[in-house]
Amino acid sequence: MSSDPKCNLADLKPVKFSGSQSLALGTLPSVQYGIVQEKLRQSSSKAFHCSVFCPGKRCRYEGAAFWQKEEMPIMGIFSTWVTDDIVTMARPSTEIIEKYKIIKQFRE
Repeated sequence: MSSDPKCNLADLKPVKFSGSQSLALGTLPSVQYGIVQEKLRQSSSKAFHCSVFCPGKRCRYEGAAFWQKEEMPIMGIFSTWVTDDIVTMARPSTEIIEKYKIIKQFRE
């Protein structure tokens, strides 16, 4: 563990989680599935779930359309600060990288 006082993981508090969701830092978006989809989602891997049920460009994690500016430390990408120095993010598409100038954001 880092001796950096800004990076004390013990101070991080989980916010919300429900059902089979793993403990996460930040607010989880609400998702609604049908009964069959929900049972399949709970009994399958996340990779399988995304490949079967992912709406592609309509996915809330694909871009900025479903998120407010305050919810995106990296504009245009679903992202969350874990510590002062670590940010998690969805994998951006080439279109999103170009549209929101993601590489430039990292350099700034």
